[in-house]
Amino acid sequence: MKQHEITKTQLFFLIVVVLALHDLLLWGYYITFHGSHISPSIEKKQVQGEQLENLGPAPEFELLDLASNTVSLSKLKGKIILVDFWGTWCKSCCEEMPDMDKVYRSFKEKGFELVAIAVEFDRNLEKRLQKVKKKVEELGVSCTIVLGDDSTVKAFGGKLENFPQTYLIDRKGQIRKKIVGARKEEYWNNLIRTAFSE
Repeated sequence: MKQHEITKTQLFFLIVVVLALHDLLLWGYYITFHGSHISPSIEKKQVQGEQLENLGPAPEFELLDLASNTVSLSKLKGKIILVDFWGTWCKSCCEEMPDMDKVYRSFKEKGFELVAIAVEFDRNLEKRLQKVKKKVEELGVSCTIVLGDDSTVKAFGGKLENFPQTYLIDRKGQIRKKIVGARKEEYWNNLIRTAFSE
């Protein structure tokens, strides 16, 4: 009687199907018998849809704000911080800034700080400063605005072509989330709530 040989490809697909069925059965069992016993903390994370990571320590910086005062990351340690890289030349950066500022005003009394690092390309510091001041006035935001440059972006592992990009930093000075692209107010609210719930 002739036996049929199973090829490596057939064996691979057979294993994939068996594993998929196994996972499906386990998921069905969990939903059937444990679905109503999800802990509040897990349920909260599912609603928020945000998972924090540990991306290592945030790089130190000392940058000038719009009143020529020095702002350093180390002086903000102990707070939950959003470091947002933006520019007056970046349309989506400017569109999301008011939403981020609303979140800043909601949480600042609880120990939250939003540092928006403006990266401009004019070599003249005074011209950069005036351009940023004008845009901040137009946007009506109240968070901490500082002037940065390409080296500040690179220190965080970012790129100018990925603006806006934002980093969530926890109370211990660790980067817990990197966000590339603009987001709405609800997203930032959920992210900061998640950070505070740890």
